[in-house]
Amino acid sequence: MHPQTRRRDLNREKLRSSALREFASYGLGEAKISCIVAAADLTQPSFYRLWQSKEQAFYELLWDSQAFVRQALKEHMVQFAKTNPSDCFMLGTRWLMEQIIEHRDLIHLAQQHLLFDQIRRRDLIEAVTENFHHLRQLELLKTDLDDRTVANVYYALFAHTFHDWWPDHQDDPVAIADPLSHLFGRFLQTASQPSP
Repeated sequence: MHPQTRRRDLNREKLRSSALREFASYGLGEAKISCIVAAADLTQPSFYRLWQSKEQAFYELLWDSQAFVRQALKEHMVQFAKTNPSDCFMLGTRWLMEQIIEHRDLIHLAQQHLLFDQIRRRDLIEAVTENFHHLRQLELLKTDLDDRTVANVYYALFAHTFHDWWPDHQDDPVAIADPLSHLFGRFLQTASQPSP
């Protein structure tokens, strides 16, 4: 790779990372381009070579955060279903928490602007529903409840557990994932029992 191309790519990543932190901390209204470029140790022309405006940068990063969260929610259990079916809920939830910890600024931006927006929330529920649909096809989800209902319960438990545990356990995915897995497992166990 040509040195100039490598430097341009490095500057792009520095700017994206810096902008992500700034937007996650201050939102679109309060974020400042001068702070973004200062944190990246670059100049304002570098910013404008990448984006036309602060708004363009914000919405590009917001879109990336939504895509990341959706993909993580869509895949987080299915990837463990074939190798470790009995623990796929726990292992998948741990993996999801590890992704959240590793991509903290991205998740924070998504959380502020996406996770509780009703329209986008439906999109995320759809991703979780797809996950449970795949698990049902693998015969790992055994309940009479439809996949969307199961996904809504998981999402609600995830949001509740995440908000309760995140402040004290930001670097410990197990401490956040295991209570969620336990609660969800209890829900599935109860939902799978025949009605009297």
